[in-house]
Amino acid sequence: MSKKIPLDIIADIFCRQPVKSLLRFRCVSKTCCSLIDSQDFIKLHLNHSITTRSNRRLILK
Repeated sequence: MSKKIPLDIIADIFCRQPVKSLLRFRCVSKTCCSLIDSQDFIKLHLNHSITTRSNRRLILK
């Protein structure tokens, strides 16, 4: 029996990753690609980067 991880948990994990890793994760699946490319995720990643003063690179679409 396979259990899927909720998308909001995946987004929370991904938002803590550096941009270089996120660009690699886009190739994992269509779901990951659409999550990482979404405007909501880009804003989440940017806000997390500003708050923690880390990962100061932007994902531009």
